[in-house]
Amino acid sequence: MSFLRTSIRRLIHPITIAFTLLIVVGIALSSLVGAQRTDHELVQHTMEVKEALTSTQLTVYEAETGMRGFLITGRDDYLQPYLNARDILPLHVGNIEKLVADNPRQQNSVTYLKPVVEELLATL
Repeated sequence: MSFLRTSIRRLIHPITIAFTLLIVVGIALSSLVGAQRTDHELVQHTMEVKEALTSTQLTVYEAETGMRGFLITGRDDYLQPYLNARDILPLHVGNIEKLVADNPRQQNSVTYLKPVVEELLATL
């Protein structure tokens, strides 16, 4: 019996250390997965903002191109991109405002973007 007790005591210490290490590794992995999830969400949000800005920029280019085509040819069908942009651009800017609502620095940039888009539409 004393041999059995001695053997069990010898095994308990390494098993306890292994179990403790397993718990520590599990907690560390859980923390890393949580951080990775947060990073992924931030990257996805950034991509959404960039996509909205790119879409706005393309709409502006289309409006300018349509107006230029109208001025060169005098044909009304070239006005369609401009007319579409006139309706869509305020929606794009509103979407960008919503996307950057969590970032004061980006909100300031949108504050500058709104009058530029309004002026552009007024001058075209």
